[in-house]
Amino acid sequence: MTARLPHRAFLALAGAQPNRSALHGTYIRLTAGELAHQALQTATVLAERGISLGDAVGVSIHDPARCIPAVLGVLIAGACCIPLTEGLPARRRQSLLCNHGARVLLTDRPQPRTSTTTDPTPLHGDDPYDVAPTWSVAQLPLVLCRGAEPLRLTPARRPGRIAWIYPPERRPADPAQILTHRDVARAAERLTARRVRPRQVRLLIPNSSPLWPYAVLPALANGIPLLT
Repeated sequence: MTARLPHRAFLALAGAQPNRSALHGTYIRLTAGELAHQALQTATVLAERGISLGDAVGVSIHDPARCIPAVLGVLIAGACCIPLTEGLPARRRQSLLCNHGARVLLTDRPQPRTSTTTDPTPLHGDDPYDVAPTWSVAQLPLVLCRGAEPLRLTPARRPGRIAWIYPPERRPADPAQILTHRDVARAAERLTARRVRPRQVRLLIPNSSPLWPYAVLPALANGIPLLT
């Protein structure tokens, strides 16, 4: 297993065992091959939108079973993921994304749009996030990814690259939490080394939690089905 890049390990497993159970959601059941196919479709559409190595992509997706292939697609495209809590005020969401360089937001629901300005002054009093962002973040509905051709993989990226950015959603003075591919790969390696592994993993952690990658990627890389 290419443990240094867990999403790559999952793609290798999906290629070797495409019918292996990978994801059980309330309304969705995906094999490893199907999950990999959806992730590669998402990566294709991101690449067509100009997303490449080192770019940042926001993710605000309500359904966990749809969020997993979306996040995998972001990683496959070479970008880093900025997960956001659903229901954030529009200006706060846009400001968080702009502050971390994102120009695309993957979503499964239409999000309210905001206007842009070059003036960073708060608009409505005390909320330091209530500013009009300096550029518009393009929304990419997840449904548009489903008809795309799967992306052809490029050479593996360095494991020290940033994979996730978790911005402070309540207090802008707090630092963002950063995870690299190496951080999550270590968890995958520990799971691989266990003599007894779980038969399945129930995912109770929201995508907006920094613990989410540690639950999802090691399980997928080791062929353990996820229940959402």
